[in-house]
Amino acid sequence: MATALISQSSRTPWRNIASVCKNAAVFLDSNAAELLHWAGGLDMLGDCVGVYDVLTELSTVAKDFIATAPYCHVVIVVTSFLHGKIAERISRLLSDLQPLECHVFCSVSEGMHGEAFPVADSREPGEAPLSAGYSHYGEFQALMRKWINRESGVRASVSHIDLFHAEIFPGFLVIPSLHTLFPLMPSDISHLQTKLVEEGDLDTSLSDLASVHYALLPRQLQLAYKSVAIALNEFLETLDIREDIFSLGHTSRLIANQLAGLPEARARRKSAVQRASLMFLDCTLDLTASCSHPTDWLGEKVFSLPRLAPDSNDVSVSMTPVSAAVPGGVLPGCIAQPHSSSAQNLIRTIVCSRQKDVLMEISRWCAVMQSLELTQGQHWDEIAAVEKSLQMPRNGTSVAQQLATLMQQQLTGGHTSFTLSELLGLAILMFSLLGNRSYLEAKEEEELKVALVTLIQAQRQCDEESSDLSALVDINCQRLHLEQRVEQIMDSLNTLTDTRAELKQFSETYTRGVPPYQPLLTQVMEAIVTLLVQTSRPHTSFLWSGRHAQVRLQFVYEFSTSTS
Repeated sequence: MATALISQSSRTPWRNIASVCKNAAVFLDSNAAELLHWAGGLDMLGDCVGVYDVLTELSTVAKDFIATAPYCHVVIVVTSFLHGKIAERISRLLSDLQPLECHVFCSVSEGMHGEAFPVADSREPGEAPLSAGYSHYGEFQALMRKWINRESGVRASVSHIDLFHAEIFPGFLVIPSLHTLFPLMPSDISHLQTKLVEEGDLDTSLSDLASVHYALLPRQLQLAYKSVAIALNEFLETLDIREDIFSLGHTSRLIANQLAGLPEARARRKSAVQRASLMFLDCTLDLTASCSHPTDWLGEKVFSLPRLAPDSNDVSVSMTPVSAAVPGGVLPGCIAQPHSSSAQNLIRTIVCSRQKDVLMEISRWCAVMQSLELTQGQHWDEIAAVEKSLQMPRNGTSVAQQLATLMQQQLTGGHTSFTLSELLGLAILMFSLLGNRSYLEAKEEEELKVALVTLIQAQRQCDEESSDLSALVDINCQRLHLEQRVEQIMDSLNTLTDTRAELKQFSETYTRGVPPYQPLLTQVMEAIVTLLVQTSRPHTSFLWSGRHAQVRLQFVYEFSTSTS
């Protein structure tokens, strides 16, 4: 019942939008486009005349095509505030096209607009105070009419739409709008302290994450966390659910507290019929799985294929090899198969089962064979071998020394060539896995810094177009700036050793046994499900966000289904 409601809730908003899309040009931001992609694609928009990126300038041909239509009609769907860059782009769009009708759908509620942009701040100095009935949506609607600049006959509207999650297959959800939201880390303390000083707060001293309360966060982060809480409440309200909340990690605790304290959430819990449990977990508590290359799980290999731009979750993969095995056929080129339950079941098998079980079930004609047959498959195995080697205890040799040696081997050609992001991924994996066991002596840290600086210099001389390098450091920067950037990287790596320090039950993910890695998510799921079974409460449901939402899902799925 709940699974059916969740599937329906991801498609209902698009059906509502489709009701005004006939003969319309539809403009979406990237998050809305991804949500539409997973919900059913262009078929969900009915008889629209075209779909465009709201942030990309239209070509002259497209402008003429839309503006000269018998009835110029525009629909805009965005997942951000109707301010700043989005507002400017909508202004230019409406000025250029001058449509007779325009409907804007925004996933950020009017209440959040009011909190982010108080009425007093949105008026010019000296203007008369606004009445209590002021509406941010109403003002934006008035601006739309002004931008269209027609004398009469213009229809304009602004509506809130509950666009939040996408369903990869029943029971597995992702939240595209949160893929850039990263938990706070101890290395962020100094930046937060500086921000407080800039805002005139000279009395508050932040010593650790525990001292960072919601009210001390920068305004942008407060709004981000509050928006997550409000969107989650709307989602739970759609399902008529009252939730038991669990959280692990400082950022998760902040968001969970926001959800718990929302007045509308409290009202919902009093009347909701269904019950569920909701777990918030900081991904920084265990980044081992996110950076690892398992050899026995096809799901990880599939979702490591090139991204299907601009999506943050789907990948480019040919589904042709499995089309014969799926009644009704499949969509080409991607994982999203919203119209085929059989195809979704196949994706579930790929993600939730081990490699040998997947191959047996689909008779070795799986779409993932494409990823296994790539030359990158051998490279994947080589990285996995290095990961296993690093995890094996070696007397007299620290992890830092092993990593420094590996980086030096890249320069001499003494080891298989790894990209900069792969080497940093190995460092993140080991620091996160070992926790406080990976504390570095000053000499060890200096060796690793020197090796990393030297490697970056060598790589930027060989490949100035490298996306790895451009994302990390200015290609043309001086060595001093490069050393400072590497110092920041080391600070972040060192803070990974402390992320689980305050935990008593889940402080370790590394053991001397086989396998040495015990995923934190598995440990948490086992503890929560055991608690729920003992107290006869419903089993836990999870919402997932971000690029690595799929990581280690099979542990969650197998455990939850076997105990529910």
